[in-house]
Amino acid sequence: MPGRHKQIVCACCNRPGRHDTNGWIKACARRWRNAGRPDTGPPPPRRHRGPANRTTTKRRTEYAALAALGRSEAYIAWKLSVSERTVRRYAAAFQNSQTQQKAAA
Repeated sequence: MPGRHKQIVCACCNRPGRHDTNGWIKACARRWRNAGRPDTGPPPPRRHRGPANRTTTKRRTEYAALAALGRSEAYIAWKLSVSERTVRRYAAAFQNSQTQQKAAA
């Protein structure tokens, strides 16, 4: 049924979201259930620590080198053994990082 869950501010993390149980949003309730429903409430959310593996960072670096040489998306995809869509994602991430570096300078 749509609209069954009302929007609340979570009692655990103070983020807005859909109510699940105990005044918590769905993400906090899920952490609580996965932790074995402790009396202390849900454990804190995990902090993002960057790329899950260094291969992604390495491939993005390889992308930047090939793009600087003027290679096509199709060639870069073939060379890195990824899809052209992934190459477009690398391009967007690279442009984003360049924009952030210029803004910080």
